[in-house]
Amino acid sequence: MSPDPDTMQNMVARYGPPRADLLYRPQDVLRSGGRISLGTDWPAAGYFSTYKPLDAIQTGVTRQLIGQQGDAVLAPAEQRLSVAEALHANTMGAAYQLRMDDKVGSLEVGKLADMIVLDRNLLEIEPGDISQAKVSMTMMNGQIRHEA
Repeated sequence: MSPDPDTMQNMVARYGPPRADLLYRPQDVLRSGGRISLGTDWPAAGYFSTYKPLDAIQTGVTRQLIGQQGDAVLAPAEQRLSVAEALHANTMGAAYQLRMDDKVGSLEVGKLADMIVLDRNLLEIEPGDISQAKVSMTMMNGQIRHEA
């Protein structure tokens, strides 16, 4: 969901108007009752490929490449996700896509206790700083697997 060269050149040329103007429209999907999931095709994806969920969340919120906050936003800008929407897409959205939303994706009684703790609240920081958050703790199946 960023104006990277693959999107702006290859995909636009491949799909042509008017389809190219409809790429990456998550707000349209949400408004129509659809679901959004964020994830990764790393390392098989195109220009911007990452295994880092925080990068995907930031890109969905800013519609810019990581580290290029002053650069262009992928149009139309009103298709940006809110931080809450991007977090939901990366957790419950991805769990739903995997048909595992009864087991993972949220912290609820009966689900696996898979979670991370970050060094800052993503809902309270500048969207362009989301990818800079550090994981302080990782828990899987209720057991701490990493602690900073």
